[in-house]
Amino acid sequence: MAASALAVAERPYRAASLYFTLTLLRFLEGTVMKESVEDLWDRSFKNLPTHEQERLKDFDRKFYAVPCALKDYHDYDTQLDAILRAVIGQNDIRVDYAGLTG
Repeated sequence: MAASALAVAERPYRAASLYFTLTLLRFLEGTVMKESVEDLWDRSFKNLPTHEQERLKDFDRKFYAVPCALKDYHDYDTQLDAILRAVIGQNDIRVDYAGLTG
């Protein structure tokens, strides 16, 4: 894939990464910093092409972050990548969840 095509393909994932980073800063609620963070998201979102904005417009309803319950998901990079791509692309996927006991 050409470098420019790769950069275009990565834009929604970079926006998603920014969104996840911003969710970690929710403790700033009610502060000037919170307003600055929201402004950063708004400006970044507006710089995306319209079709990518459409794909990310309800992102806050698709994910919920609990910053006090951090876990290591490094071993699940492949699965998380497939899930994130499906969510951003608004594609249906099937997930079999076995729970903690398998």
